[in-house]
Amino acid sequence: MRDWLPPVAMLALWSIPNRGGPPRMGAPA
Repeated sequence: MRDWLPPVAMLALWSIPNRGGPPRMGAPA
């Protein structure tokens, strides 16, 4: 479980700000 927790947390952190700003690292528009 700890193996996928870090990547999932990073994706969530990247997706939240990306939604309200310019797309970064191929984040969903």
